[in-house]
Amino acid sequence: MKKIVYLFSLVAATVFVGCNPLEDVHQELADQDNLENKIVDTGIEYTLTDEDYEELELDYSSFNSADQANSLIPVLLSSKYPYLDAGSQAYVTYNWYRGYPSNSYELDGDDYSNPDYTGFPEGEDDAVVLSTVTAAVGASFTSPSEGDVVFATYNFYTVADADSYYEADLRVEADYNTYEAINVSGDQEWYYQTYGATMNGYSGGTDYANEDWLISAEIDLTDVTDPGLTVTQILNYLDGDILSEVLVSKDYTTGGDHTAATWEALTLAPLPTGSSWDAVANNEYDLSAYAGETIHLAFKYDYEAGDTPTWEITEVLIKPFGIDTETIYEESGMFLTYNGTAWESATNATYIVDAEDYDAMGEASGQPGSYNNFSSSISSDDYIPTYLGLKFPYVTEEDATMFVGYLYYSSSAGAVQFRSDAFTYANGSWAPYETEIAVTAQYGVNSDTEWEPDNTIAYTLTTADYSFIAASDALAAEYPDAVGNLDSYGNFNRQGGGTTWTDEALLKAFNLLLDELNPSAEEGQKYALSFAVYNGASGVETFFLIKEGGAWVVNNQ
Repeated sequence: MKKIVYLFSLVAATVFVGCNPLEDVHQELADQDNLENKIVDTGIEYTLTDEDYEELELDYSSFNSADQANSLIPVLLSSKYPYLDAGSQAYVTYNWYRGYPSNSYELDGDDYSNPDYTGFPEGEDDAVVLSTVTAAVGASFTSPSEGDVVFATYNFYTVADADSYYEADLRVEADYNTYEAINVSGDQEWYYQTYGATMNGYSGGTDYANEDWLISAEIDLTDVTDPGLTVTQILNYLDGDILSEVLVSKDYTTGGDHTAATWEALTLAPLPTGSSWDAVANNEYDLSAYAGETIHLAFKYDYEAGDTPTWEITEVLIKPFGIDTETIYEESGMFLTYNGTAWESATNATYIVDAEDYDAMGEASGQPGSYNNFSSSISSDDYIPTYLGLKFPYVTEEDATMFVGYLYYSSSAGAVQFRSDAFTYANGSWAPYETEIAVTAQYGVNSDTEWEPDNTIAYTLTTADYSFIAASDALAAEYPDAVGNLDSYGNFNRQGGGTTWTDEALLKAFNLLLDELNPSAEEGQKYALSFAVYNGASGVETFFLIKEGGAWVVNNQ
């Protein structure tokens, strides 16, 4: 009786001077060195602060699991409320980092059938892609639960000609016009025709001596490490030696004096025979000596009278030396869900944003449709929630979740990637899925005056939970009418008749639900499940359950 009397006297003494007398009691007791006289308080409400998480030596202001919270919060409560006696209870609100509701998987080289490529060939059959992706996900996620969702990303590839550092098709007049023609001697000059850039000294039945240069515009190789040169040319009506030359300079300036520049003659092979109109491309010439430089190429025609063949330059190409093709990869993705026995393509509650969607979100600069992707400056969170409301106007289920895949430009990777996020529907609108939420849990002081979790979890069934129960084949087989009624009305009929849910049927349903909601629940975990019923009028009932022997049973305590 001593403790009760002591509590009463303190409350009586403070009730006239404070708006919250019990807080004053707490403070007075906390200031005492002698904690012999403890009190019982069942109404403590406390929210952890950043300082509390730091005191508990956590890296972040959140817990990553209920187990972590339940092991550390009693320590905190013991230090804050050392004067509370057995029977005291506290409702503690803390941050729980629950992570993302879906997993992700990126296929790697071992997942594809062709070891030479980390992707599917462009145009691969959809069935082949699906079977390969599901097999890869199944091998990675070996213990899935029904309803699990995985966003799988994979590549398609195409093999194309290697990107060039410089390319000119001199059969195209616009390309020819980028070159500079210089006449040194003779009346004839370089000219354009559809066969290519052309030069000869022939006129009126006579071969005249000529020296003429055709010099390219500036070619920037400053960021190139491995240039290789290929020239495609034609030479005909040659009577003597080949005197035409291909040269390169790194100190010539367009429009300047070509004789003042330093030119190196390049030894290209093979060369045209000089007796046909056959176009000949040389074996790629290693220009690495000019890597990192700015250069000009020149085609020098220098023949004496009596032997002035026709020389045509059709194409000039500088590309990575020794590399003729490159593999271009494009990332794609799909959502998979586990149906209880196998992984399959997810068709419900998932969406992949396409080109039309990006455009619909705005095509101006700084909007998704400008490049058909999101980025650090164009956040998906700013656009997708609104767009989902327009795209799916008939969604009304509270707590509905939509998994959305979209393209994202990563500046650090320098590439467009496929990513996914989850969005939840609540209070009439969509919002980004919150990976960190506030949780309130109950703790109590036991008979040894130690704080411990009072692990009763108060949980109210959501629309998704009713749908989950209604989708159970096992329940439908045993209680077909009751399950059908639940599927139609979204509550449990408790008024009797063929569609009623008995306590036995509800217990079986809640076993399935809790195993889905909390598959790792330990023995002794308690739940207070509140659910919608119809017993002539709409109402709510609550079942108190505890996990014993691996099953959920009625908690009679």
